[in-house]
Amino acid sequence: MSHWNYRVVKTKRVCGPRREEEICYGIHEVFYNDKGDPVSCTEHPVGIVSESAEHFEWIFKLMAKALEKPILDKEEFAK
Repeated sequence: MSHWNYRVVKTKRVCGPRREEEICYGIHEVFYNDKGDPVSCTEHPVGIVSESAEHFEWIFKLMAKALEKPILDKEEFAK
């Protein structure tokens, strides 16, 4: 993998007593191949835990940049 960043990823999941499918959005770490194509992402959305307020802010700003990019569909990674 050549690089990664944070992206908004759309995920379908089945939950609840009726086992209905729902759509969820979360911030994930997305990994890219050498051509720059997204090829995988973290299984679960990521949160921020940091040792300092400055580091927390830096991560938060990286995550905020994900909102400037198109939303990715997690199902596309399985293909």
